[in-house]
Amino acid sequence: MNEIDMVEYDYLRAEINQKIELHNKLIMFTITSAVAVLAFIFESPNQEHDLIVYLIPWFIILPMSNRVAYYRNAMAKISAYMIVFLEKEEKSMNWETRNQQLTKPLEKHNIFKRKTNLLLKDCECLIVGIACYFLYLYMFSKEATHNGYSWIGLIVSNFFLIVEIRVSLKSHAISR
Repeated sequence: MNEIDMVEYDYLRAEINQKIELHNKLIMFTITSAVAVLAFIFESPNQEHDLIVYLIPWFIILPMSNRVAYYRNAMAKISAYMIVFLEKEEKSMNWETRNQQLTKPLEKHNIFKRKTNLLLKDCECLIVGIACYFLYLYMFSKEATHNGYSWIGLIVSNFFLIVEIRVSLKSHAISR
């Protein structure tokens, strides 16, 4: 491996590390903001909210989930590039290849852990979204009379959940 390839390899590793850091910050921001919005709704003096306010966290979850999926996709592409074009030439620089090979034996031995990881891996935003969805359903069922806005909110909440499931599944498929 020549010096230019070594520099490229180091830059790509640094870029992956940066994307991992941004990814983790986005997930923490998403969870914290959604919980803060819900806490604000619950703690407000006027407890007779229109159900539509329970949809506000979705306007945080969906954009952030798309951004998280973007970072996961970018990390996977950079990692694949490193494995295919840089690491095959130089056996001493197999950071991505070794990382990928290290996780495979761990997943093969414990089937329960493997199934749990498949279900929960890369689904942080989806879990928050499901919690918001069930909160909306609970508040909807608690309401004595349903106006048009609450029914529209139910349809929108279903739509948001479906979109989040698609984003999470796509992101999960890319990162595998």
